[in-house]
Amino acid sequence: KQWYQRRVAITAGSKDHTLRVWARAGNTYEEVATCTGHTAAVTGVALARLPQNSFMVSISSDLTLKMWQLNQKKMNKSRCVYTVKAHEKDLNCVAVSPNDKYIGTGSLDKTAKIWLSDKGVLCGVLRGHRRGIWSIRFSPADQCVLTCSGDALLKLWKLSDFSCIRTYEGHSASVLNAQFMSGGRQVVSSCSDGLIKVWDTVSAEAITTLDGHTDKCWAILVQEGEVVSGAADSLLNFWRDTTAEVQEKEIEEERVSSENQQNLRNLVHKEEYGAAFRLSLALEMPYRCLTIAEKLLGRPNAGASELGMICDELDQTELETLLSYISTWNTNSKHTVVAQGVLHSLISGAQFSRLSQYPKLRPHLEALLPYTERHFERLTQLHKMSTFIQYTWEQMKLSEL
Repeated sequence: KQWYQRRVAITAGSKDHTLRVWARAGNTYEEVATCTGHTAAVTGVALARLPQNSFMVSISSDLTLKMWQLNQKKMNKSRCVYTVKAHEKDLNCVAVSPNDKYIGTGSLDKTAKIWLSDKGVLCGVLRGHRRGIWSIRFSPADQCVLTCSGDALLKLWKLSDFSCIRTYEGHSASVLNAQFMSGGRQVVSSCSDGLIKVWDTVSAEAITTLDGHTDKCWAILVQEGEVVSGAADSLLNFWRDTTAEVQEKEIEEERVSSENQQNLRNLVHKEEYGAAFRLSLALEMPYRCLTIAEKLLGRPNAGASELGMICDELDQTELETLLSYISTWNTNSKHTVVAQGVLHSLISGAQFSRLSQYPKLRPHLEALLPYTERHFERLTQLHKMSTFIQYTWEQMKLSEL
């Protein structure tokens, strides 16, 4: 096979003003082309996207854009097709469109430019960033191009009229790289503070933030549902897209939650308040647990004893949850009677001796004291007043006689 049909694996530009191309040869790589012609450091390089095309474009600190025709039959027989002065300041990035029709460049002059690849003719200029542009990418699905800049913004532009149709705001420092992923439905970007963000392309909202670097994150590679990031902290991080798994988990959790809530409603309807109380505690539904405890304590005979037996069977996690609920209920005078009733069932049973063994329960118990004392004082004062009123009423009846 010819070297180009073996699929070019690596291209690189260097400060020595040259470009080099390596192709896979079995289990090794061999240099197949060296391109010379730039007069300053080569700052970016991109290959043709379609297999039938064999060109390469490069940018340099000499402010030029060059296209190179790679010879498919003979190694080291590459030639420069054209050279154009692309920008007024250093060029930072270059990209080739999926159909090989366009070339995009970005520069420190705060602009990005779109060129016809066959002739090097300027098609349009993308203006709107307030700092230099660090990355430019063509969408794999739409006639759009994505840029990111030192102004902490990403922008999406229409190729038809070169207007900005969307701005992605959320980074707090320079955005150094950006790529399309998920067939163009999402964008992943990296920042000089080390954070990586994933965006919804249409809504321009940040879906998630990945925190795995402590220094400037310069490189991002998207391939087969994975993102690889490289940063100045000397780390390569591999990120896997778990969106489908998370969605499936959320759907399953929603289904289980619906079933449990229906079971809870069925138990309340059947007046099986003991089982309903335990289930509402497991589902972490404090208000529902309060109403069930009120109904349970309202039973004339076995309500309090049944609640005591339930409390005796609780493990440490359930005890902590119940005590946190009681602390919350106890802050409201309307719920004090139920809160104190549940607390009495809890500390009068077998759990009383175990409470001191769980250090995590101590804050909840301490939180109960001030409000309990306040309610006790209020009830004591109410009792005194009621006694005084009763005494006054009795005296009034005697004076009438």
